[in-house]
Amino acid sequence: KRVIDLNTLKMTNRKRIRGPASKVQKGMQRAADLRIHELTLGYEEQKEELQRELEMRDREMKQFNTKLEEVQNHLTEKQVQLSRYKDEVEGLQNQLADLQKEFEEKCKDVMHIKTGGSYPDKKSGRRS
Repeated sequence: KRVIDLNTLKMTNRKRIRGPASKVQKGMQRAADLRIHELTLGYEEQKEELQRELEMRDREMKQFNTKLEEVQNHLTEKQVQLSRYKDEVEGLQNQLADLQKEFEEKCKDVMHIKTGGSYPDKKSGRRS
């Protein structure tokens, strides 16, 4: 009878221990589930925030690229204008050089006339 009492006592004690242990385990599981849920929500919020920030930066980058393209086009236009101006300046410099040569020739002719010389013969290069 004593063995039965010990077995009964063991079973009774196990039941007493299992009840609170089970409650503690369930409480810990609920706390763990709640923490997982909180972390998941935090992750989702952070993910959405990062997504919004990424979209904002993407818009900024597109605006920057558009502005950069406009500036590059403007620069290209200015470079074309500068090239035209350089060509015009070169043409004007050539015209000026031609006019200076013509002016020097006319001055020589005037000096020959004033000094009583004759005009040089354009064909032969001799004075007539």
